[in-house]
Amino acid sequence: MESNVAIETMPPAEELRMKGINIYMSGPGCGIIFQSPDGRTYKKLSIDNSGNPVWATVPSP
Repeated sequence: MESNVAIETMPPAEELRMKGINIYMSGPGCGIIFQSPDGRTYKKLSIDNSGNPVWATVPSP
C-alpha cells in the first residue's frame, strides 16, 4: 500500500501516534530530526554504511 502524508499545521493541534508500522527512509542524508525541549538544539539520527546509529547536530529545519 502506498500513501502520502502532509502535515502543515502550526502549532500542531494533536500529537501524531503511530502503532504497528515501519517508516522507510532511503538515500544519503536521510534521518529523523529531534528538537531539544528548550528548542535550541536539533539532532539528527541516521545510520552509517555498517548500520551503526549516528547522531549529528543540525541547524533548525
